[in-house]
Amino acid sequence: MADLTSERIAKDLKGGGYSSQDKIKTACKAWTDNSIFFPNKDDFLFEWICSAFAKPNLNNPKDSCFQLDYWQLFSDLLEHYDSKLKSNEKKAAPVIHSNLMKCISTLLEYLYSKNAGNIEDKVSFLAAINRFTALLFSEAFKTSYRPSFEQVSSTVDRLLTCFQLQIDTCLEDESNMVEKEALSNLCLIAITLLRKYDAQIIMAANQRKIFLSIVEKSLVLFLSVRRRIKFFSQAKYTAEISTLITNIICHILFHVDTVLEFTSILKEASLTDSSTTQSNYVAKLFETLQTMADNKADTEMILDVI
Repeated sequence: MADLTSERIAKDLKGGGYSSQDKIKTACKAWTDNSIFFPNKDDFLFEWICSAFAKPNLNNPKDSCFQLDYWQLFSDLLEHYDSKLKSNEKKAAPVIHSNLMKCISTLLEYLYSKNAGNIEDKVSFLAAINRFTALLFSEAFKTSYRPSFEQVSSTVDRLLTCFQLQIDTCLEDESNMVEKEALSNLCLIAITLLRKYDAQIIMAANQRKIFLSIVEKSLVLFLSVRRRIKFFSQAKYTAEISTLITNIICHILFHVDTVLEFTSILKEASLTDSSTTQSNYVAKLFETLQTMADNKADTEMILDVI
């Protein structure tokens, strides 16, 4: 590594002859070794690591997003730009085109799959995701990284599913402090993502699309996590998660545009012809609640409906 030059580093990282493990070692060495002359090193490494996260592959155990060093270097670079922007407000953060929400979602799915490593690895990765998301959605990158609602929504759905699995694990062994640490890290990740999610809901122009997307896919998960996370009322951050979920649900159901639709559907419900009622999009809420109330496999869903 002593003979590394900027040209050699660029060739090793951009070329196809090295494994992802070798490349991240070279990138970390390049980043931490200030003796290497490398003009615009931060911009080069940032562009490279964004490309490394461009297409996460759940079926490839050697994928970049399953390697902790990639997340740590990415966060180091984000932190570097954050400090740089604070010292010079005229500077702009580099634009991020990669679907980083997909990377987070893919890693979460892997961590809660049967193929995942030990619990200590899970805690380390969750802590890394927490640091990463906190930086990514900080004020410094507000204009340079703008994920779509669909991207954030998909990641939040995956996060809520992981919450359910983590809660089950914690309830099975309430004395396991490592699993509780994993839950706390999930809560920290959720606080960042749910705030972003809620902000997108409030600002969305097409409330019908948002309403249907959440009521048909996410509402059951939101209600379940909000109820079950209260089992850990003494744990850090759980109260804030419950409050954030409540706010999201209220912003979805009681947006000014949606409230008018509820008024319409209640008037239509009194008519003998229910065809117009069924065509109103808010009718999906009542259909979802009815399905939850009739669920025989999970009788506790009735508590969420209530």
